[in-house]
Amino acid sequence: MSWNDVVGATGYRVYADGVPIGTTTGQWSTNFNLINADSVLAEVPNDLTVRAVGVPILVLDSPHSDAVAFTPATLAAPADLSISGTSLSWTPLPGQPGTGSMPTGLP
Repeated sequence: MSWNDVVGATGYRVYADGVPIGTTTGQWSTNFNLINADSVLAEVPNDLTVRAVGVPILVLDSPHSDAVAFTPATLAAPADLSISGTSLSWTPLPGQPGTGSMPTGLP
């Protein structure tokens, strides 16, 4: 996701169907700080817009940008979840980083 820089903007707020889902300080982002995206985005088309954010009280935020359609994908769940002693393990998805295990923190 990218956009042109806005002179005077201190950051940008990203919206899905009018609901704020993230913020960033850069002029473009493919990995912005999500606020509540999981509760807003569903595996259906969403209209994404961006607003330039001004200095609070001194500069008003911009209007919404033109919308772009976006449909998020759902990842497959890791398989074979098991616990042994104090370790939780699973079968990692092909091509994904990770060891497929972690300590549970249980005694």
